[in-house]
Amino acid sequence: METELLQETDQLSIEAEILRHIWYESTATPLQLSRELKHDLNVVYDCMDDLMDRGCIYQFWSSPQGLERSIYCLTRRVHRRLQDALKAYSRYRLREFWLSFNREDLTWLSNSFQN
Repeated sequence: METELLQETDQLSIEAEILRHIWYESTATPLQLSRELKHDLNVVYDCMDDLMDRGCIYQFWSSPQGLERSIYCLTRRVHRRLQDALKAYSRYRLREFWLSFNREDLTWLSNSFQN
């Protein structure tokens, strides 16, 4: 029972890494993921199949050179969920604060030159 649970948690962590990689790189191939995550190609295929079954990723382009070179992307639903989740991060809030601060600073500068 514990080995099944361990395998499930390993699979979930690999799936999370796949999603993270596709989020930052916008696309991925199974071969590329296998190399970067240092997992067997069959393990990556299993994880990607589960992600496709759950509607997290889709096959964007089927390569004539083989399935391992096909390109996969995030679905729009998952992309929106990740985007909303990252807005809650303090890094995003700090960036928004910095942008609003710069806007206020530029507004102050433009008003001071008008007077």
